[in-house]
Amino acid sequence: MRPLRNDDDYQRLEKLANEFKGGIGRKLQRYLVLKSWWATNYVSDWWEEYVYLRGRTPIMVNSNFYGLDAIMIHPTKVQAARAANVTHGALMFRRSIERQHLEPIMIQGLVPLCSWQYERVFNTTRVPGDETDRIQHLDDSTWIAVYYKGRYYRMPVYYKARLMEPSELQVMFERILADESASAKGEEKLAALTAWERPYWAKTRKQFFSKGVNRASLDTIEKAAFVLVLDDEDYYFDPVNSFSYCRA
Repeated sequence: MRPLRNDDDYQRLEKLANEFKGGIGRKLQRYLVLKSWWATNYVSDWWEEYVYLRGRTPIMVNSNFYGLDAIMIHPTKVQAARAANVTHGALMFRRSIERQHLEPIMIQGLVPLCSWQYERVFNTTRVPGDETDRIQHLDDSTWIAVYYKGRYYRMPVYYKARLMEPSELQVMFERILADESASAKGEEKLAALTAWERPYWAKTRKQFFSKGVNRASLDTIEKAAFVLVLDDEDYYFDPVNSFSYCRA
């Protein structure tokens, strides 16, 4: 701080730093040493609990992630085939995570980043609560949830313990795309609830999704390996405004 502060400010900061070092800093350091005996990282669990899960703002945009089909490469324009390839590729990636076959990402080719969070890319849901959320993670999930024209489908991805091939997945996507049945009441807008502030979503969940068909349906969606959305209209990539493509 010396180059940034005048003499008076620097002396004040120096005094505060020494007070911290000789006071509460010693106590905090002892806590961190004790924690190092059982924790691999001194801040990960605290960050998850007090910053991430206790955040009450909507998780869309702020923390949710998503993936898109290939933007610049179109080996086929058949939507069911593209969806099948995306699904199969994602599940093969999940298998690599489960078998710990992924190489760690390296910073400047020297320092490996922690890969522990990879396992939460799939089979994971952040369940809302009044004051704090909780992570629901499953060891495995044998289906995906598919959303198309206001309707949700539970689509299996295994047959007799074997991961289906893209051609097999394509057949099921074709059936979904050909389905002209109407969505159930409220089904089309269900996903909007997850974009609400967390206490409101938690309250609504308790009120309307705690029993019966609603609970079973939501449970099916949340315990899926992931959710895949089939667009029902064309979108075109604009390199000048790529965010509009993602928002669509």
